[in-house]
Amino acid sequence: HELASRGAFVTLLDCRGVGLGATQASAGMLVPFLEGSGRPILPLAAKSLDMYDAFVERISGDSGIDVGYRRTGSLQVATADEPLGELQGIAADATAAGLECELLDADGARDAEPQLTPDVHAALLIRSHGFVGAAGLSEALSAAAVRRGAIVRAPARAERIARRGDSIEIQLGDG
Repeated sequence: HELASRGAFVTLLDCRGVGLGATQASAGMLVPFLEGSGRPILPLAAKSLDMYDAFVERISGDSGIDVGYRRTGSLQVATADEPLGELQGIAADATAAGLECELLDADGARDAEPQLTPDVHAALLIRSHGFVGAAGLSEALSAAAVRRGAIVRAPARAERIARRGDSIEIQLGDG
């Protein structure tokens, strides 16, 4: 909106159509304390998750589209042939970052998810984790961008990008 008021605009290009590339293969899992544990990116991923509720609320409001976002938690399990140390390490990282998590024994794991295989001997429950419907989020982001003045061209493939003074010129495959 600020760009449009200054005479600038945004054009989004997508060679397949909005959300039809890698997005449609995405599981939409929001689990930074499982995927980022022990890695330098964990603080950034945790901060991003903290901001996600407000982000989804804004995109849903701007677009009028329900994104399909829920904080249902995650359950990382260890089977009898896997050491408990990995789950304990993730739990320690998460706790150090101020996150509530719960290390469960076999009975606790099956109470949390009755369909688990009998060889599960422990699990880590992180209630703040969640998921987002990637296709719905892409659709909502596109619709919100259009409502705020962006142009969406899909399918459109960029063939060449060049600087022209203070501007950027993008040559599309269709001319």
